[in-house]
Amino acid sequence: MFPQACLANAIFPANFSFLGRSYTEDLVPSFDREQVEAGLTLDGRPVRLLGAERHGFEELFTLAEINKNIFVHAAREAGVPLLSYADVSADRALTSSMMHELEARLNFKFLDQAPLPARTPDDAAAILAELAAEFTCIFYKYKIPDLVSHSGRPELAREVFATIEEFVHGVLVRIDAEKTIIVVTSDHGHLEQVNYHEGHPKNRVPTWYFGPQALEHADRLRTPEAIFQRFAQLASIVS
Repeated sequence: MFPQACLANAIFPANFSFLGRSYTEDLVPSFDREQVEAGLTLDGRPVRLLGAERHGFEELFTLAEINKNIFVHAAREAGVPLLSYADVSADRALTSSMMHELEARLNFKFLDQAPLPARTPDDAAAILAELAAEFTCIFYKYKIPDLVSHSGRPELAREVFATIEEFVHGVLVRIDAEKTIIVVTSDHGHLEQVNYHEGHPKNRVPTWYFGPQALEHADRLRTPEAIFQRFAQLASIVS
């Protein structure tokens, strides 16, 4: 276990019962489908979660999924404090959308939440780099690629690739590459095959490794098991 670990993702300020159980049910208010459809809007239109008129479901899932993510459960089990949207506004956390383009489209008054400031990928990188100087291990999940991957719009996929590249570059120029390790990976592919609806593409997912002994370790990280083994080694060194 890493001492002073940090989950950089802030939890979403609401749980939605129609998405199933979450790991934050005791921390933020919960809403059922009827409550959401009666009070929440996206782009000025009422959210509709079922049927041919469905509107906003994918966007809500993208934002609220963090509350049911296994990394939130792991953080709570390990005693790692969870961050909130108040931390986001104070430049101490990131949301799963990074730049808050989805949050800006929601009626946050329904959630009793002040609007979040717009950010660039470089703004987000600066925040993550500051957290890296404070904690020994940080995890951040960027959720927008999964939303875009189902859109069938290649131009959006290209924009997401550009966002990831700018974000990673912004982190790299702010950290000491002789002391800090950065691993960039994904649980599955999709952006290379937008509008793929038969589960997930079977393509291999690339992993980027930056930091000390990068040439030695990067070639070994070809499976999830190898990535976990490397982090276990690092944990044993710093604990």
